[in-house]
Amino acid sequence: MGEITRATTSDADWAAAAAPGDHHDAGRSGKAGDPLRTVNALSRIAEDVRRLDRYAAGAADVMLQALKGPEVLAMVALVQDQRRALAEVEAILARQVGRDGSTPFEGTLPDGRAYKLRKGADRKAWDHAAWQRDVRAQVMSGLDDVSLVNVETGEPANLKELVQPLLEGVQRAHGSAAPKTTALKPLGLSADDYCETVPGPWSVAVMRPGD
Repeated sequence: MGEITRATTSDADWAAAAAPGDHHDAGRSGKAGDPLRTVNALSRIAEDVRRLDRYAAGAADVMLQALKGPEVLAMVALVQDQRRALAEVEAILARQVGRDGSTPFEGTLPDGRAYKLRKGADRKAWDHAAWQRDVRAQVMSGLDDVSLVNVETGEPANLKELVQPLLEGVQRAHGSAAPKTTALKPLGLSADDYCETVPGPWSVAVMRPGD
């Protein structure tokens, strides 16, 4: 089982996934969202996948010879849809384990396989256009009253109007790298006004015997 990098599914999506229309009932409770009902549904899915894998391995050549290209493509698309759906479920379950906080980061599953629980790095989303704009404004704030004279034409030229496009060009050349927060403070700017921290996703790596 690979590590999950997508963990953005909301709790509401998971609640919707355990809808009352699910027919895999454990026989102990008819309530939607019952943990036993969910575990049973996952067990049934795992068994169906194992059976399908055995069938595909043994009959794929004969079966595919009887199908046309578009039909096979439709089957591929269906498998990919289900894989994405299961990846969302896996991400939700991994996040719940991380939230619980009582599970060791490394250990052994009841079936003997080893696992590792990991948390991805927090991601920071910067509003680059906003902090660059405000930095320009602060840096050039002392240039409002500075004027120059064009030696060729004798016309006055405002220093701020000359510097601003140059500074914008320098910022564009540096791309969208995050600013140094210690450099923002002397300008009276706070990184919190331009940055939103998104908690990193949780993942569970389950090792097969011999890994």
